[in-house]
Amino acid sequence: MIQGVFMNSLKSYIEQYLQYWYNIKLNYPKLFDEYKLIFILILISFGLLIFGIVTWLGPVGQYLGGIGLLLGAWIAYKRLIEDVKKTALMLDINSEIITNINKLVVIAVNIKLKNSGAKRINARMYTEVDRKRGCLFVSEGVDVCCYAGTLKIRRVPDFYNDVKLIDWYFLERITDQLIIKDWKACLGNFEQINYLDEFGLEGSDRDVNFFIEANEQYNQQVVVMLPPGLYAIKAFFLGEYRAGKHEEYWSCTKIIKI
Repeated sequence: MIQGVFMNSLKSYIEQYLQYWYNIKLNYPKLFDEYKLIFILILISFGLLIFGIVTWLGPVGQYLGGIGLLLGAWIAYKRLIEDVKKTALMLDINSEIITNINKLVVIAVNIKLKNSGAKRINARMYTEVDRKRGCLFVSEGVDVCCYAGTLKIRRVPDFYNDVKLIDWYFLERITDQLIIKDWKACLGNFEQINYLDEFGLEGSDRDVNFFIEANEQYNQQVVVMLPPGLYAIKAFFLGEYRAGKHEEYWSCTKIIKI
């Protein structure tokens, strides 16, 4: 009786484990390919543990299974968690005035990405959960990013009569559509500019096939037209890893005057 209940519980745990790895393979194929050896090791350990329990052949099978599970868990922790801590990205932005057209100023916004860590950083891809909520990243409901490389431009009010703290989250959002529509990288509005659009995957309007190897650097440029004034620019880069509280994302904010 007890053995039957135990086996049913163990079967349920194994099914959940297999479903967990299947979801990883489905939503994060690159991640699965990198850690499939861990998956196989833990699966073999489960087999040894079950064999030792079911056949009652003494502690040998159980010990081997237990050691394998502990070893697999330790490797998974070291690879999934510690590797995330090793990733580092230097993200910087600057701007330059190109010309004036009527009452508007043509601005080139340059985004610099440099992988200063020891591991390759992959751009984040959409999962089923992301597609349902319509974005890749939400920070406390304030910062919302629809792209792995998202650029936001907001207007700084010019009516301050006293010393004020310029807080990004209280700045006016520019809801106008981007003016230069012939530039594919600038489709959308000033809250959701995809500066990695040239790396877009065929058949997807949001996912990109982009990665940065260790010590590699990329410089991306977005051109927009704005009225003269003071603006705040914020660039995001979202990495692939989202393991518990560890999430790969970086941002940089600059104030420009045009």
